[in-house]
Amino acid sequence: MLLSERETSLKETTTDISYERVRLGVASREFWLPREVYVDWGFPGGLKYISRHKYSDYHLFTVQSDYKITQPKADK
Repeated sequence: MLLSERETSLKETTTDISYERVRLGVASREFWLPREVYVDWGFPGGLKYISRHKYSDYHLFTVQSDYKITQPKADK
C-alpha cells in the first residue's frame, strides 16, 4: 500500500538534550557537553520514531592544517 505525501508528512519533532560538566586532559578548563540526546518525530496516525544518542569518554585533541595557494598554469 502506497501512502500519499500528506499521510507520511512529519507532524512534529522534539529534541531534548542533557548536558554535563566535563574536564578534559590536564587543563583545568570545564566544558558543558552533551551527555544524552533524545529526538522524537511524530507522524500522522500516532506513529512515533525515537532516536537516542549517548555521549561519554570525551578526548581533547588538536588539529593542524596547512595550505598553499599557487597561480594556475596558463593554457598554451
